[in-house]
Amino acid sequence: MAVQSENYKIGEVQSVPTGFTILDRLKKVHDDLYLIQNGMIARTEVTRPADVTPYVGYDIINNTGATTLLPTLDFGITYANRFVEIQNIILVESDQLIPTMAFHFFKVATLGALNVADNTQFLPAYNDIKNNLMASVNIVSTDDPYYFAYAVARSAKGLTRIIQLDAEGKTYFAMQLLAVYTPLDSQKITVIVNGFCR
Repeated sequence: MAVQSENYKIGEVQSVPTGFTILDRLKKVHDDLYLIQNGMIARTEVTRPADVTPYVGYDIINNTGATTLLPTLDFGITYANRFVEIQNIILVESDQLIPTMAFHFFKVATLGALNVADNTQFLPAYNDIKNNLMASVNIVSTDDPYYFAYAVARSAKGLTRIIQLDAEGKTYFAMQLLAVYTPLDSQKITVIVNGFCR
């Protein structure tokens, strides 16, 4: 039987190391650490209907015409099924103050037969919450330290929530108002979420 060199055994001379060699295992550890440290940002825009009907507490803000689908945040297929450590959520609205709300992350876009049309009470069934809710965060309006000429709301400092993306690298969310709020006609809210892949 031919004697193999130590270089061959550990894979030092291979661009793609032989499986289960020391170098192969080190490369896998390196790749995993890279993914853990990989910063991620997803953004989307929610456009509510063309009306100024006031919201009451616990109503949902949703896209025009959406009756069963929650809004989507797409981190990209590269991150399919990965866990994400959410660090910050920012809402931007060009015309007026954004109200305090709860921001819920879900595994799925539909919650059974629940009506999620804009300006309806957001009251998911127990099993939908138990099986599909991943995290909830309170969002509060702020103009400090930004001093922008438009409304900004964000999660509290020090936020850490863990969610898991679906097979397409997506997650779904509900913006649930915690107080009475009178919106603008066809109001648009930009949602920005950032974090790290784990």
